[in-house]
Amino acid sequence: MDVLGGMGVIFAGVVLAGAALLVIRWRRAGRRHGLTRPALRRRALEESERLTDLVEERRTGRPQNDPVIVDHELAHRRVTLYDEATQEIYHQEHLPVVAELRRQFAERRIRNRMLDDLYETAGNEADLRTIATALEEMARRLD
Repeated sequence: MDVLGGMGVIFAGVVLAGAALLVIRWRRAGRRHGLTRPALRRRALEESERLTDLVEERRTGRPQNDPVIVDHELAHRRVTLYDEATQEIYHQEHLPVVAELRRQFAERRIRNRMLDDLYETAGNEADLRTIATALEEMARRLD
């Protein structure tokens, strides 16, 4: 092999090694989580507390004769007109945060079936309490 041919092989090897390093770095970057474990834990506990506060605020402000929109044999599963307003608050102020927390927990292989079932369709205060409890439980699993 002449000198120029040998240099070409070396150059090609360097280019391939560089490309391989870029691919490895890119793949690792894709696996990084948005929040550190302590930050995710803190954020999940904060959101759990915010949801608990919302439930308490809405519970104390519930009107006496709140019309039932969706009836259910279990009282805590009924949905009333007041619950619809609560749903709107949840969807506007909490759902984006809960969805992001759920995604970040899932990246760490931490799941909660109740959260998965309810977070997009929370219908009343009982559902919001369940979501708050699920976030707290998932945060504790980060320890």
